Amino acid sequence: MSLEDAIGSRLDLVAFHRVSGPDRFQGYVGTASVEVPYGRLPEIPDARTIMDAVIQEVYIAADIQGIALDPPEAGQYRRLFYEKLVPPTAAHYASMHADFQRRRPTEVEAINGAIARIVESAGQSCPVNRMLTRIIHARELSLGIAPRYA
Repeated sequence: MSLEDAIGSRLDLVAFHRVSGPDRFQGYVGTASVEVPYGRLPEIPDARTIMDAVIQEVYIAADIQGIALDPPEAGQYRRLFYEKLVPPTAAHYASMHADFQRRRPTEVEAINGAIARIVESAGQSCPVNRMLTRIIHARELSLGIAPRYA
């Protein structure tokens, strides 16, 4: 499975969505597990550390798949992310937050889980996306939601 197949063709947006959110990606974990809107996540040191690591792992997965992201380096993307992409969505919550409220399965396996599988299939560790996937599955189970596993 390619990263593009797992996530979609707009990989420049993947890192943003994986980390903070608008709707489908990492905001799930941030706004759903910490239960704050996107704009608060960078203010929380541990959340920011996690978001930085997610961005790095997305770039590793893209490299493994031979996919060029824009910007080409994770550090450049982090600056873009915190300075330009988070502010317009600062008050928003991810759709995963709503999934939990409505007791619906999340897409965490198809997103965070896919990143982890791609990196791990290359013999590398992908601890943050793997752990976030497990945390969200645990929360689903605690709410009586049957997780979607790959």
